[in-house]
Amino acid sequence: MILEVLLDIHGKRFIHSDLKPGIRYYMSLGSIFEEVSGALDIWSLGCIEVQMIMGKLPWDTRDQDELRDKLLRGESPSILEDMSKLGNGFLKECFAIDPNKR
Repeated sequence: MILEVLLDIHGKRFIHSDLKPGIRYYMSLGSIFEEVSGALDIWSLGCIEVQMIMGKLPWDTRDQDELRDKLLRGESPSILEDMSKLGNGFLKECFAIDPNKR
């Protein structure tokens, strides 16, 4: 349902840019460089999905600065290894570093 709403919002050429369930550690690499695009919402959607499935944030971090450093180093989020191929592919797409190179 969240994805359908995002697709509708993006189809109308709007960006939410602050999608999160009250936790501020959903920063994307694009947000570090203040690149506002629909990719910010998709990244956040991936974070929400990981938290719903695994019960924890995608990156093990103590604060926003540590998260920023991990993103700048290109660290991937923690995703269940036994997740379905479809679910794993969906999350990899959500966390694409450069979503325009798909």
